[in-house]
Amino acid sequence: MKKHGPDLTNKPRHLVPCPACNGHGQRRGVFYDIDCDACGAAGFVDGATGLALEQRDAVVQLRMWVKRLLEEQRRQASRLAREENNRKGAGGAHFRGD
Repeated sequence: MKKHGPDLTNKPRHLVPCPACNGHGQRRGVFYDIDCDACGAAGFVDGATGLALEQRDAVVQLRMWVKRLLEEQRRQASRLAREENNRKGAGGAHFRGD
């Protein structure tokens, strides 16, 4: 068991939309959109502290989030493929009774 130093694994953090820009990463200026300073133009902040993540941490958290979504999509696609109607009948062939 590790007792000193930083963790050797990255764990998913609870991310919430930035309250300053409502998760858009930009704020509306007079003539153009301005990158949000509160979240570093990411659109989300750490849910526990409410502070912006460092760029490296934001990339790691987004990568973990995208991998989780892709895995969920793959599971749903395989579930739908299994539930698809078998139009050919039992055994996958057209039995004609000949």
